[in-house]
Amino acid sequence: MRKLSKITAMMIAIIMILSLAACGGSNSAAQEAIEILRSGKFSFDMDAEGMKGVMAIDGGNFAMTAGGDDFVGEDVEVRLVYKDGVTYMIVDEWEALSEVPQMNTIMKEALEMFDFSTMDTKRADSGKAEIDGKTMSYEVFADEKNEAIKVFLEDGKVYAIVDYEDYDDFKMTNLSKTIPSGIFDIPTNYRDLAEVIEEMQS
Repeated sequence: MRKLSKITAMMIAIIMILSLAACGGSNSAAQEAIEILRSGKFSFDMDAEGMKGVMAIDGGNFAMTAGGDDFVGEDVEVRLVYKDGVTYMIVDEWEALSEVPQMNTIMKEALEMFDFSTMDTKRADSGKAEIDGKTMSYEVFADEKNEAIKVFLEDGKVYAIVDYEDYDDFKMTNLSKTIPSGIFDIPTNYRDLAEVIEEMQS
């Protein structure tokens, strides 16, 4: 009987150890977000010092939408697309686009900034801080160059992803593995954007 009790106790201990190991192995919402970023294919809502829109990364292609006031001087949505090494500025509402070769370097650098392939999924630090007027928990993750980001969590879900230090300048929300439909499309039947703007201003 005593021997059976010992075996039972050992079995309970083994089950508890396995349960703890399973809990430790599960990813947090923040770690799952890092996995998405590491994949090289993702999209998110951006807030860059008040300029809001959507960004998408798909391998070597990069696209973003933003208000036209910053680009064409009109209240329309503009798509900037860096695809196969070429940059396009597109206004779908006007059915117009132009190649913008002078932005190729900038867009390529932007794409490199969003390369999270070496980001470690192991949490480097954690704590609490204020963001958008609310105090939230955050987890810190760093890459091989020791460049770090903070993942803010609200009710166990990812609220925002920001730079480790300057998180008032750029904020990522609604991170997704899904690329918005059409964001990388380059229509072949659109008019030249420069001509359309010139007509509007004349």
